[in-house]
Amino acid sequence: MKSIVYELIRKDWELNRFAVGAGIVLGILATGITFFGGTVPAVIGVVCFYSVMGILGSILPKNIYDERKNQTMAFIMSLPVSAIEYTIAKMISTIGIFLVFWLTLVGVAATIILTRKGNP
Repeated sequence: MKSIVYELIRKDWELNRFAVGAGIVLGILATGITFFGGTVPAVIGVVCFYSVMGILGSILPKNIYDERKNQTMAFIMSLPVSAIEYTIAKMISTIGIFLVFWLTLVGVAATIILTRKGNP
């Protein structure tokens, strides 16, 4: 399982590394906006945070759509990989990519909420 499935997972991670990295940075910046205090920065920060989360959530269907659009499915199926192994690789990579940025941003947001001044 390791050779081809691992390479397919690595391929998806490499193709999406810029989007995930930029999303994490933008999410942290959006969360940091709330440190300025007041209602307006808090609302702007929360809206930007959820916008980044929503946009990065589109990585899940984007992975499958891009392979259909670029017609790489025929090439991948010509590799010595079964449909089940391909599905496992695609699920691991897309869920893993989603969880990396989601857990990072939720962790940053929870840290900021719990350490912000004025909390009881």
